[in-house]
Amino acid sequence: RDQTGLSCNLAIQDEHSVVVISKVAAPTPFVSTVHVGTRLPLHATLLGRVLLSDMKPADLLTLYPDDTLPKFSERTPSNTAMLYELICQDAKRGYGYDEGYFEPEVGSAAVAVRNKHGHIVAVLGVTIPVSYLRSGKLDTSQLVNTVRTAATELSQLLGYHSHSPSAV
Repeated sequence: RDQTGLSCNLAIQDEHSVVVISKVAAPTPFVSTVHVGTRLPLHATLLGRVLLSDMKPADLLTLYPDDTLPKFSERTPSNTAMLYELICQDAKRGYGYDEGYFEPEVGSAAVAVRNKHGHIVAVLGVTIPVSYLRSGKLDTSQLVNTVRTAATELSQLLGYHSHSPSAV
């Protein structure tokens, strides 16, 4: 938060939900409705997409057996194939980034946190007011690198050691 000036969240997966387990609010008047303990729909949030980014189509069908996903916004994927396409894009980049995905006026950047076995155990994300994005004052590539660095440090504290920069 100190490096980005943005609210930061650490979240985990609990069945079909993302659960925020830690939050540090931005030193700005931007008000977020997300607090420690907040549960959000896993498939409909960027944090959830990143938590799912190691899953295969069969894993998603196990998690969502009826293949139909509830809509929370016009951009929410309505089935597992659509969700899989999004998480593949995030996995390929090594991070998630989106504007207005769950809430129209909120953007996010998020990176997976991995344990010593390389499994995703949490996600670190920043919340970005879309108005701030539109102002042109934000270097998104620098922001993503800052989040990636912090998530890598957390992963290393959990015993994760990557031999490939794209693995995190």
